[in-house]
Amino acid sequence: MTTAASDLRYARRVCFFAHYDRFGEVADHVLLYLDALAEAGFSVVVLSSATLDEAAQARLRGHCHTLVMRANEGLDFGGWGEAMRRFLPLEAEFLLLANDSVYAPVTSLADFIDRLTAVPADVYGAIESREHAPHLQSWFLLLRPAVYTSATFRDFMAAPVDPALDKDAIILAREVGLTRTLDTAPSRGMRRTTLALQGRSSGIGRSIPPI
Repeated sequence: MTTAASDLRYARRVCFFAHYDRFGEVADHVLLYLDALAEAGFSVVVLSSATLDEAAQARLRGHCHTLVMRANEGLDFGGWGEAMRRFLPLEAEFLLLANDSVYAPVTSLADFIDRLTAVPADVYGAIESREHAPHLQSWFLLLRPAVYTSATFRDFMAAPVDPALDKDAIILAREVGLTRTLDTAPSRGMRRTTLALQGRSSGIGRSIPPI
């Protein structure tokens, strides 16, 4: 269903969910993930850069709070940045940035989030990668208000994604860059954690092989 941005402002938990399908389809696993997010208390905004017919759009709308159809520009960060411009301010206890690149959840998403957030932090991730530099992978980033309302985060997300960059360069500039930016925030470094950093297994999902 599509509802006003003002309704979203007072949601307890909000998820900005990036979606793309090269064939213009909505996969079953995407709908299962969206339903699990709703069951975990999230009002989900789907940001789709796929070319979807009316039936596919209707299918997505039936599983989210709001569907935003957008140009295929900037990959996930382009969509999340657009959502920030459209829907902030929010009063949610958590803002989740997620995408459709994993088969998830394979266990209870609500339980996973409860276990993850039992440790105080500002930023929670499912996975910390060591490629390029230690950083939280952007397919699941759970943010407390201290982060998503900060000027540091807003400015980073507002910066346009260079259309000349390929996917790997965008990962380096945006995914790795976001963790680096939050770690060196002027006010204080943002505390970040994953279940692995807490010495526990996440079990949230598994990656979808590239097509």
